[in-house]
Amino acid sequence: MVYVEKNRSVPARYSGKGRPPVMDETYLRVRSAGSQGSFLTRQYLEEVLPQSSFFRRFPVPDLEISSPEESRGEGRARAVLRALGCEPVPLSRQGGEEGLFAVIPGKDAAPGMILCVSDDCREYAGLCRAVDAAAIPSWPSGERPGWAAWTNGDVWVLTSGLPGEGTGFCGDKDVSFELKSILHCPDAALRERLLKCFALCFGREGMTGLLSRMHKESLALEEKVEAVLTDQAQTALRLVARALWRAAGMDGKNRVERREKLKEIHREAMVFVLRLTGSLFAAARGVSGLASLRKSMGTGTFPPRSGALVLRICDRLAHDCSGSLFVRRAHPLLELIASDDGLARDCLSLLTRVSAGKRTLSVDWAGILPQFPGVLYEAFLKTRLVPDGDGGVELFEGRGRRRAACAFYTRDTLIRHLVRRTIGEKLKTSDGKNGFALPSVRVLDPAMGCGRMLLASLYCLLSFTHRRYEETDSACEREPWNRYLETRFGRLLAENCLFGVDLDPLACDIARMTLWIRLSGPIPGSFPTPPFLEGNLVCGSSIVGPYEELSEGKASSRPVSPSMKLMAEPSRSIARLREKFAGSVIPERRRGQAEDDLALCRSLTSGFLGKAGTGHRRGEERLSGKDAPLRGSSGGPEEDERAAMDVLRMRGEFLPVHWRTDFPEAAAHGGFDVIIANPPWDVILPYRAEFFREYIPDYGRLDTREAMKAEKTLLARDPAVRRIWQAYRKRVTTLNAYFLKTYASLQPRRGDGTFLRGHNNIYKVFLEKIYLLLARDGLCGIIVPDNLNIDSACTGLRRLLLQKTTIRELVTFVNRRRLFDIHGQYKFDVLTFMKRRPSPDAAFDAGFSWYDPVWLDGRPSAAHMAEHPLNAGRYHRRFRYPVAAIFRNDPDTFTIWEFGSAGGMKVLGKLKSFPGIGDPEEELHIHTSTEFNMTTDSDLFRKGGNGWPLFQGRTIHHYNASFGPVERRVDPVEGEKRLARRRRSSPDELPDRNYRLAWRVIAQATDSRSLIGTVIPPRVFCGNALNAAEIIYKGKMVSDPELLSGLNVILSSLCADFYVRLRSAKNVSAFIVRSVPVPRDIPAIRKLGRLALPLYLGAAFAAFRGSVPEMPDPEERIRRIALLDAMTARLYGLGSEEYGLVLDSFPLLDEVVKRLYREAFSSAFAKLIEKNG
Repeated sequence: MVYVEKNRSVPARYSGKGRPPVMDETYLRVRSAGSQGSFLTRQYLEEVLPQSSFFRRFPVPDLEISSPEESRGEGRARAVLRALGCEPVPLSRQGGEEGLFAVIPGKDAAPGMILCVSDDCREYAGLCRAVDAAAIPSWPSGERPGWAAWTNGDVWVLTSGLPGEGTGFCGDKDVSFELKSILHCPDAALRERLLKCFALCFGREGMTGLLSRMHKESLALEEKVEAVLTDQAQTALRLVARALWRAAGMDGKNRVERREKLKEIHREAMVFVLRLTGSLFAAARGVSGLASLRKSMGTGTFPPRSGALVLRICDRLAHDCSGSLFVRRAHPLLELIASDDGLARDCLSLLTRVSAGKRTLSVDWAGILPQFPGVLYEAFLKTRLVPDGDGGVELFEGRGRRRAACAFYTRDTLIRHLVRRTIGEKLKTSDGKNGFALPSVRVLDPAMGCGRMLLASLYCLLSFTHRRYEETDSACEREPWNRYLETRFGRLLAENCLFGVDLDPLACDIARMTLWIRLSGPIPGSFPTPPFLEGNLVCGSSIVGPYEELSEGKASSRPVSPSMKLMAEPSRSIARLREKFAGSVIPERRRGQAEDDLALCRSLTSGFLGKAGTGHRRGEERLSGKDAPLRGSSGGPEEDERAAMDVLRMRGEFLPVHWRTDFPEAAAHGGFDVIIANPPWDVILPYRAEFFREYIPDYGRLDTREAMKAEKTLLARDPAVRRIWQAYRKRVTTLNAYFLKTYASLQPRRGDGTFLRGHNNIYKVFLEKIYLLLARDGLCGIIVPDNLNIDSACTGLRRLLLQKTTIRELVTFVNRRRLFDIHGQYKFDVLTFMKRRPSPDAAFDAGFSWYDPVWLDGRPSAAHMAEHPLNAGRYHRRFRYPVAAIFRNDPDTFTIWEFGSAGGMKVLGKLKSFPGIGDPEEELHIHTSTEFNMTTDSDLFRKGGNGWPLFQGRTIHHYNASFGPVERRVDPVEGEKRLARRRRSSPDELPDRNYRLAWRVIAQATDSRSLIGTVIPPRVFCGNALNAAEIIYKGKMVSDPELLSGLNVILSSLCADFYVRLRSAKNVSAFIVRSVPVPRDIPAIRKLGRLALPLYLGAAFAAFRGSVPEMPDPEERIRRIALLDAMTARLYGLGSEEYGLVLDSFPLLDEVVKRLYREAFSSAFAKLIEKNG
């Protein structure tokens, strides 16, 4: 809950200029208990709304009491609403209780609000379950009530909408007016402003559109304030980094030392700014001991000794917030600037005042969402420090460390859906027959980052606890739900239900601070101690460690040493401390000792991974780099400890997690009940660009050849950089080999059992690890790239999911709406599954190529769909996908074909009845080849001059071999010589002197088309973004124009493209094109080829066309292409409905073109009926 800060002094009159008088919490409260913040913010109500023109013109309502029956309760509510121009209409609800009204804003108007009138605020909490919006008379069909409210006549509480089941309790974001206190406010100006705000929220004008406008303006202001605050936080980061650089005295150091020091200073500067944000959060929420900072935030001026103030705050918060963020000895570099009062004062000013247009607003840290420190950290990771040439440093904005840290954070819409489909579903199975009890769901985020998913999980658990508490009469009779109970239960839920792991220590500290912020603040009565999360949120690698399935109850058949059995003792002692001091503060000495013991034993545990049994011992030996300590038998606790420390030093940064000792509560119950995650998506390989950018100025501006030359020069000139680069490559290679060995059961293998070469993607390892950590019937919600659906390297993972789990939902999104800060053409899956073997008739909810995540929770409003063209319903179709269809369509690789609807399965069945175009067993097939690599063969390329043109992907399009310019040329003698050497043939046998097929390799499913190809003329070469193919007919390579043109028609058709879009995640490889099914009706193919000959234009195709004239007119060309596509669809045996499904799978194809294709198909179909009639 967030309360408005109390007013210190109210001026007699407000002139309309400057800062208006503060709305005291005696009169108004803004509350935010959900992850989305309040729908009307304090800043908007106090500083922006009063200065708007419509607010100044709005009349002051007369709400004075006129009769005794209107003094309180239902009579008072009716009188107030009628004074505001509204009419309350009684409604019936479940159980027949009275006191529920639909508020009508004027004659013949639709209801604008649901109002609950009761002396008991619990009626308000149950409002969302008591109202069926569809049953309310005159309510718009299919719409939910936009606003809901509760009142007892004196207190009026307004919230936006009625939450759906499992998303929260009604009133988790609201604005509360103390109407009785407002009417007795001694300040006339303040009373008028409050009454105007009240009338705008509950009156006719508000319900007929003004309240929605206020809502949007408030959200826009909140977003703008947070955006400006993020920019100013980066300015503070720059100031701190420069101060640290000056204090560290790095002039004259060598390149490597300066680079390492720059990284350290960048991290410590982030710690400094994040400390300030945590301090401001704590002060705004009333944490004791921060009165001086709270006072300075209100006045906007900070004391001269601000540096000492910051140090005192860190010492104070180090006792409450788990982790090392506020611990001074953990960040000794910051002590160099501890006495810089000017720096601290400037940074605090940047974080407490923002400029929004022509106004300067004070930042309401009490109203900012708890996950904001994570947003700041994400922004900081986009930056890096570089020397500025004047002896200082500058903050450079770019990708920086972000990719290395895998810091691409998840949108709240996706997080809420995962929480609802996992934790929400799990909580539904718990009953309340035995009275009130806290839920005992163990939730894990194995790649938690800054804890945003854990925070959303806490909201869901708190909402469930609130509902269960209200439904249990014995609990409510003891004490009504209040802020103290919410914070106390929230602390217990955080300590007993939430667990997380992350490799970044600072991200772990931010996650602890995020949960602490949510559960902090002044509480009436007994103040519950902050959550003790040291044992819940662990810094380490989730995927490096013992290979064990927790639900099986054992890790290995090998015996565990006595020392290893003691490793879990610190975690158990923490659990006992929580139980013993559940209602009071844990003594600092006991708490500190438990933390120290836990840190030591975690370090020792990582050395015993080989001894404790991993299931893949050689993988552990590959990771350690030295297997002597792992092979020796245990000679006692001392020897075990020495061996553990040796292995720990060898493992370095891998930081393995031992799940049975780090999380004994989950291990004792057979695993975690719920796991939600958005793991890193990076391939495990060295990233040259990110490494050399740190050493080579303007590296990002160099082309490929210049960059490679600069890299070689640097490595030859600087031995220290060369050693770091070699160590980096070795570390990545070792880690990749460890994953291949440890997680070998799910890696792709050849028929002889040997591994396919290649690199692992980290998300694949996480997915298998999550399966091992889940308890039986546990639920998982995860976000992964969509190549999980179709990539041959994911065959083992698909087998695991389809045979050993029950998939609940699989929705694939296209990132065109920038849900993640990556390329807009990227696709990803939102996947939920249960660890339970599927039934024979299992099916899951599926949707592919979606754009708007709002559709995950059902059909949105018409207004939302009208906001953007990609929000339309035709792009968000959901259907039941039978698991048996996957095994039937692809029994070898278990490909999950991305159909647009259930009818797509029938279309695919007809397409796959024909053999692939690259099948060498057929008399007509193609042979594909890749010619020149744009990097390794760049020595052959020249700009301008003589030579054969080098075609690239952008050079061609459908039936057009001159779509884009030719930028490079290749000497034909040198080019053919190199190709002949690679193919071990003579230049005369090369196909580049004939007409050939070619198609783009980089053609995304998010473009209007994916399979984009044509016939290319003789005497051209192809780059690696363009694959070429020659026709093999009856065992010979041929260049027959009719066959070549006919096959190009089929490959350019929507049917072939439909197949490719089902298979291709990003690129159209030669393997995918060879698998495209093609009918082998040679006469029909020749007929298609003859009809397509006029489409090839230019002198280069004169011999190819023969006597057939060109067709340059664009309208005639598109009609001919539509006719050819329709004939191809009939060749595949598709009907009109099936062809319509194919057309609908191309959402970005122009609607006029689609209409021409449909007309052509109908015409072709009619001619066929007439011919066969």
